[in-house]
Amino acid sequence: MCLRTGNSYELLSAYPVGGDLWALAAMDVTELREAEQALRRQEEGIRRAYVDVLDAVTGGKLILLTEEELAAELGRPLGSAVPFGSPAELADARRSVVAAAERAFPRHVRHTDLLSTTGEALDNALKHAQGGTYQVFARDHHLQVAIVDEGPGIDFRTLPRATLVSGFSTTASLGMGFTIMLQLCERVLLATRPGHTSVVLELAAAREPALRGESV
Repeated sequence: MCLRTGNSYELLSAYPVGGDLWALAAMDVTELREAEQALRRQEEGIRRAYVDVLDAVTGGKLILLTEEELAAELGRPLGSAVPFGSPAELADARRSVVAAAERAFPRHVRHTDLLSTTGEALDNALKHAQGGTYQVFARDHHLQVAIVDEGPGIDFRTLPRATLVSGFSTTASLGMGFTIMLQLCERVLLATRPGHTSVVLELAAAREPALRGESV
C-alpha cells in the first residue's frame, strides 16, 4: 500500500515474523512517484499538442480524444457491440453495418463510402490486434461506426505519420486506410493507448434520400 503523508509517499509492506506477530516496513518512494507524475504530465502535454496539430492539418476532421471524451461523442446505439476475430467475419460485419444504416437513415447514407471506411477500420483492427468489436450509433443526422480493439495502440512518436501519411504502416499504426477514412468521413474520432484503440467513423446522412435506382 502506498501512503501519502504531506508531500512524501511511503510504500508500506506487512509480513509475518512468527506466531501472531507481523512486521511493518516502510520505504520512501517519493522520488519515484514524482517521476511518474512528471511523465504523465509530459505525456498529456504531448497528447494536447497532437490534438491541436491534427485538428489544424485535417480541418477538424481527425479528432484525438481520451476514452471518456470519445464516449461522450457517441449517439444512440443501434445495436450491441459485436466481436470479430477472423477474415471470414468481416463480410457479415459490413452487411450488419449497412443494415443498421438503412434502419436509421433509409437511403440517406452512401453505401460505397460506408463500406470503404468501415472495411478499412475492420481490416486494421484484424491486422494489428487480431480483431475487436464494432458497434453502430446514430447522432443527429450522422451515422457513427465504432471499431474498438485491444491491440498495441498507436505510438505517439509515429501518430502523425500513422494517421496522415498515405501508405505508412507499422505493427502499431492504422496503416494506409486512415487516409481513406479521412477522405470519406465527416469526422474520425480516435482514442488510443497501449492495449486499447477506438476509432469512430462519422458519416453524414443526406438531407434528401437517394432516388430509386441511384446508388447510395
